[in-house]
Amino acid sequence: MTGMTYKDAKQALDNSGIVSYSKTDAKGESVTPEDDYVVVSQTPDPGTVVKRYNSGVTIVVKSPTEIAAEQAAADRVQAVEPKSFLEGNLDQAVSTFYEQLASYGYTITWYHATAGNDISSMVLEDVTDPEREGVVAWVLTKVGYADYTNKTTSLTVQAPDLLENERKIEELKENFPLWRAWETVKYADKKLHPYGFKLHSIIGVISTEYVDSNTWHLKAYCDVTNAFGAKAKGLTCDDVVTLTGESSAKCTSFDVY
Repeated sequence: MTGMTYKDAKQALDNSGIVSYSKTDAKGESVTPEDDYVVVSQTPDPGTVVKRYNSGVTIVVKSPTEIAAEQAAADRVQAVEPKSFLEGNLDQAVSTFYEQLASYGYTITWYHATAGNDISSMVLEDVTDPEREGVVAWVLTKVGYADYTNKTTSLTVQAPDLLENERKIEELKENFPLWRAWETVKYADKKLHPYGFKLHSIIGVISTEYVDSNTWHLKAYCDVTNAFGAKAKGLTCDDVVTLTGESSAKCTSFDVY
């Protein structure tokens, strides 16, 4: 009888000659169901032989309103609970999914992808007031821990211009790895300082800046020895190095100070 309306279940029981059975809600409380209530479970199992009187049959019913509310809640949970919902919005503007996410009552902590700090108030201002001057069209870059029971989650976002810059840097790293760029710097500066040059390109890096799709601007500490054997430590090696071919690169600008 599970899945039947109470009207149809009652008819089935009557046709079976069973005249004594219980009707309860999901909490086990006795109820007087309407015809359109739905049977959600029954005991004993279908096919069990029972007596007409004192049959021990119990049917659990719910109203259409209860069922609709439970289904709506289940749909909401199903839509937002799987991590795939959030991961499906990776690299998307927060404004495109924020309203839907917020409708589920989530408490969200927003983090900046570069700085790592909590920028929740800033993100909320930008997504709730998109016409505000200086608004940032934040892009989702990472889905953090989500507590689906308490409806809390943390998301990491980035500004579109910084995201584009990060993409360019990753492409340059792939095409012209930093280790290769530093080797080019070492080669060029050793030629300029033949009496001694040591580049601290591992623990002495000051900065690595993207210039264009083939070029790095690199700074690191270095030690230089002059013709008289005097060594100057902690100088700054400041070079611009460009990829000139599949297996060649050169320093287009270099300075030590």
